[in-house]
Amino acid sequence: MKPKIKAEELFAVVQAAWDSARGDRAMARRQDIDAIKIGGLLPYVGLIDVVHGERIDLRYRLVGAQTTQNFGLDLTGLFHSQHANPEVPSPWKDTCLRCIRNRSVETLTIEDGRNYKQLPFKVEARIWPLSDDDAIVDTLLGAALFQFPAFGDTAPNAR
Repeated sequence: MKPKIKAEELFAVVQAAWDSARGDRAMARRQDIDAIKIGGLLPYVGLIDVVHGERIDLRYRLVGAQTTQNFGLDLTGLFHSQHANPEVPSPWKDTCLRCIRNRSVETLTIEDGRNYKQLPFKVEARIWPLSDDDAIVDTLLGAALFQFPAFGDTAPNAR
């Protein structure tokens, strides 16, 4: 069974909400994102606080139910540094850092990932920068669509 939505649809809805929230600014503010405009796709969306310091860390403020189910761990409230092995490359964090540095929307595709339960997945994700002052990225808005090829493209525990 294929996912009921397509990545392009998910990304278009979140992009429209981000564009509407930012108006003529370069980036939207977190408080201006209207969840109603994202509607039924909220389970695929998350908010990540950017913790600036000597090294940037990410705190998962809000993680959608579909992402939590598919990743196999509820990251809400956790820091990226708490669960990631610093010796293993992290395409996800690299994409987040690129979004922060460039203050631009970034896309990530992982073809051969493993979730927290070590199940193989593919994921298409997009990250939008959010900023209170339109200069420093302080939050990220993300959307992700997972597929589990070994399980007919559905989350294993959703079968």
